[in-house]
Amino acid sequence: MACGPDGAMDADALHRAVLQQWRTAGGAIVVASCGTTMRGGVDDIIELRAAADPAGAVYVHVDAAGGGLVAAYTSPQPNWGFAHGADSLNISGHKILGMPVPAGISLIRRGLLPERAGEKYVADTDRTLACSRSGLAALLLWARLHSLGRTGMAALIGRCQEVAAYAADRLEQAGADPELLPGSLTVT
Repeated sequence: MACGPDGAMDADALHRAVLQQWRTAGGAIVVASCGTTMRGGVDDIIELRAAADPAGAVYVHVDAAGGGLVAAYTSPQPNWGFAHGADSLNISGHKILGMPVPAGISLIRRGLLPERAGEKYVADTDRTLACSRSGLAALLLWARLHSLGRTGMAALIGRCQEVAAYAADRLEQAGADPELLPGSLTVT
């Protein structure tokens, strides 16, 4: 799908594709990004959901691995999460939180989950997606989020955004032409 100058998906291009190719598909799955790898771009979920609407039922997943925690503490907040129409999203805990092991969170609207998920495992129902994955990673992620709290997270994100702005300013002073999208931590 075509992207705009900020690296975010072009909602008009998605709409044209739906009208031309997928109008009779009976629905659409849109995989959006919050914090693209190379530029930190954030897709506008409200615009993308509306653009895909002619296809029928629309499911929007947001890959927020790199930018979800940043977007949650950015002002003004981009249209990236559940409040903006996402049905599911994933966030990496190790990227911004400095975790010693990879850890992430996958979230889905409760109404989209089957009534009973999981398989019998060690005489109990395991309700994880893939049954028995690293409990240490989950514990470390919980501990880090718990120790920071909302105030600590806001301070961490704010400090990272200050460092990104500082880096962009220094690069510009050195004669480079840096780019820093609003709210992003990625300087190119």
